[in-house]
Amino acid sequence: MNRKDVIKDIDKILRTECDHCKMKELPGYRSSSSNRLSHHCINECEVGQKLQGMSVKLNDTLPRNMRKGKSA
Repeated sequence: MNRKDVIKDIDKILRTECDHCKMKELPGYRSSSSNRLSHHCINECEVGQKLQGMSVKLNDTLPRNMRKGKSA
């Protein structure tokens, strides 16, 4: 899977799943400065965990010298 395909898949998931998430409507999760929503997405949400796995694939598609923390 190439980088462009991974980005398209991530975008599709964000549009179909995350835009309609019920957690965004709960009090305390609405604030953009709140870390509660991001904590929920990263640690408890299946979709968030799927997106994290896809981000690993995205990083693997980068040339070695462009990866964060890697030297040429």
